Amino acid sequence: MRTFLVLAVLAGLIAVAFGESCGPSQCVHTQCDATSQLHCVDGLCTCTVQGSSTCSAKDDCPHCDNNRHRHCIDGTCHCERF
Repeated sequence: MRTFLVLAVLAGLIAVAFGESCGPSQCVHTQCDATSQLHCVDGLCTCTVQGSSTCSAKDDCPHCDNNRHRHCIDGTCHCERF
């Protein structure tokens, strides 16, 4: 019985962790400058700079300056701002 209870609690915690997501309306404490856009990237509020390349996956995007992380968001390449 105790094992079942532990497994049930663990399953509940996993469901909550994977069920949460962020979006621009949830990023009230993240501020981007006028040249950046706010996106939810890997569950974190992130400022990105839009590139000119189109993409269907991250690997379609060119490398970003200063080793910034690249992302494919809504079919357009973006680089993390910081």
